[in-house]
Amino acid sequence: MNWFNILKNQIASTKGKTFQLDFNEPMVEDTNCKDKLRELANRVKEISSIDGYEQTRKRQNDSYGHASTFRLIDDERYSVQIRSKDKLNEVPEEVCCALIDMYKSTANNDYKMSGLIPPNKRRHLQGFKLYVEKSSDNLNDGEDVSTHLSIQKRGGNEFWPVYLIDITVRVGAWELLDRPNHNRKICEKLTKEYVKL
Repeated sequence: MNWFNILKNQIASTKGKTFQLDFNEPMVEDTNCKDKLRELANRVKEISSIDGYEQTRKRQNDSYGHASTFRLIDDERYSVQIRSKDKLNEVPEEVCCALIDMYKSTANNDYKMSGLIPPNKRRHLQGFKLYVEKSSDNLNDGEDVSTHLSIQKRGGNEFWPVYLIDITVRVGAWELLDRPNHNRKICEKLTKEYVKL
């Protein structure tokens, strides 16, 4: 029985009476933030098919984590690249929760190229750098659209994060931007389906 049901039952049983909670019932703990991020990394890692695309590459190693590439069947210049990495053992719970909060407070495509990254996209906390974007088209041209969550050690190389979720939908040639909404729609669909926190 979870806390909501306990409260609901208590309220139902006290209609017309003085309300009092029963604290003898054990409290149910929510999943911690580190576990939520690990579940997310596993969910993204397991993506094996995308409608209209074929998987052309998949690799896994300790340094880079997991990476998959999918190509659009009717035009192989369009691709989806999916990466995930989970090395959260040394990351404090507070940092994991901060990344989740940043992601939840980020709207789709709320970052346009201006030379400055908005403060809600990047944060430094306890020796780690956190970065998020959600279905973001930084140049607003449809060429590269990505959803990204990462934690890296401060002072470290951003290509070696300790935690990474990255879904990038891109077109391989500038002249193909006659379908700019294609990349946005695919990234938003994958984000909505797989990047749930």
